[in-house]
Amino acid sequence: MTNTKTQASQPMFIEPMTERIDLNHFLTGGSDSCLLIQIEGYSLSDIPISNGDWVMIDRAKQPKQNDIVITDYNGEYTITYYQPDARRGLRLVTDEPEKPIDKYEIFGVVTFIIKSLEATNV
Repeated sequence: MTNTKTQASQPMFIEPMTERIDLNHFLTGGSDSCLLIQIEGYSLSDIPISNGDWVMIDRAKQPKQNDIVITDYNGEYTITYYQPDARRGLRLVTDEPEKPIDKYEIFGVVTFIIKSLEATNV
């Protein structure tokens, strides 16, 4: 593969790409348990995901503390952090800490965020 990396702070020569990159394979390793989903609306204020962004989720990955997850909560999907709670076991963090989500099903763990620059400049 040709040099497709660049430095953020200094100019450098980049060879023209002569190969196509399969983003599915690049982001998932070819896994059948991964999905790409476009986000509509806004999530928790400190989650770096905005309206119009795309997220890669892995349905087979087990969430760990502070992973960003997509959950099924009462038939609706939401994005939140997955965190342990000493009194209740595992819970999901919301913008209203006094109202944690306790009954949910994990749909998948977010593994990549693809930002939509057009959506942020509208």
